[in-house]
Amino acid sequence: MDLADLKRRSLASRETTHAINGRDFTLRVPTRHETTVAVRKCSVDAGTDEAALYVIVRRYLLEQAIVAWSGVTVHDLLPDDPSTELQPHEAGAVSIMLDTQIGWASELSDKLVELIAARNAAQDSAAKN
Repeated sequence: MDLADLKRRSLASRETTHAINGRDFTLRVPTRHETTVAVRKCSVDAGTDEAALYVIVRRYLLEQAIVAWSGVTVHDLLPDDPSTELQPHEAGAVSIMLDTQIGWASELSDKLVELIAARNAAQDSAAKN
């Protein structure tokens, strides 16, 4: 196995799909290191406000975690435009989607937090054994 295959398999092992109203979103769970870096980056914006830091970090991690989608339409992002599917997923459109579809953003964020917690618990359990 070469390095490119190793990297591809490693990234794929952290991915899961979550469906919302006929749309599928692929989330890539950040590593603990990526989460730590995100907290450090976001703490500059939040200062000492812990509540703000929590909100900023969740959004930052979610924007990075959404690596693919299907079924998302232009109409989902711009309600006055025709309902044509966005192809392909573009990272730059993620923030527009999250700002437009607040319910989806909340559900995806909650799912990501759940996935991070499950991954952390599995890694902690494996480290104890």
